[in-house]
Amino acid sequence: MVDKDSVRRCFSSSAGNYEKNATVQKKMAGRVMEDIVKVAEHREKQEILEVGCGTGYLTGLLLKELESPSILAVDIAPGMIEESRRKFEDVEFMCEDIEKARIENRYDLIVSSAAFQWLSEAESTFVKLAGCLKPGGRMVFSTLGSGTFRELDESFKKASIEKRFKVISGTAQGFYSASELRRILERSAESAGMDFELEMDEKTEYEYFDSSRDFLHSVKSIGASSNGGGRLRSPGVVKRAMEIYDKSYRVGEKVRASYHCIYVTLEVRN
Repeated sequence: MVDKDSVRRCFSSSAGNYEKNATVQKKMAGRVMEDIVKVAEHREKQEILEVGCGTGYLTGLLLKELESPSILAVDIAPGMIEESRRKFEDVEFMCEDIEKARIENRYDLIVSSAAFQWLSEAESTFVKLAGCLKPGGRMVFSTLGSGTFRELDESFKKASIEKRFKVISGTAQGFYSASELRRILERSAESAGMDFELEMDEKTEYEYFDSSRDFLHSVKSIGASSNGGGRLRSPGVVKRAMEIYDKSYRVGEKVRASYHCIYVTLEVRN
């Protein structure tokens, strides 16, 4: 279960520094915008729901690429909403957890980038969102998949075994594989009574850092926790995991971090 209070607090406190550190997340938003343009039959006056708008990077792309869109942008973190509000006067904002929010309108387009991995109840949330689409509407989004931070995860597992400690993951939340996400989306659309088309793609992006600790600092700087959700109890395991990471996942003079990016377009048939 995702600790939503922690998510709200961490992302709010990191809002001011988010965009300068969120390199992969900005790439993901750019790809989402490319997918939207690719499938958009018209670009005028679309009603759009954006989930997890953050500091408004994707919001800005929507306003740039589409003509006079009407956007409701939702985010759980007050700090993120404040950053976005400063940039965009013609966007409606809602500071709310999308899993609890009451969304009463119907939309031509529901978009999101690098946010759905923070859902606690993904299937029920997708059922709700699917019900918010107009006939012919689309949901276009990116999320992080199960290969994200693979190096960190494997380092913690190896360190746990060496130290005869309960085997733990290095990541704070469980990420879905592409096949798991496909099954969730198909069940959600069927539960919502939709006739739909579903397209998915995946790509691994890499970032490189001087050390594993620099990588963890980077993750923390954008508000994303990667400490195992507070489950770590052994400093020895943490220390050993960092040693394994720095030795086993070095590329030249840098260490590598993987981001498993999944891209989804779901269209409601008329």
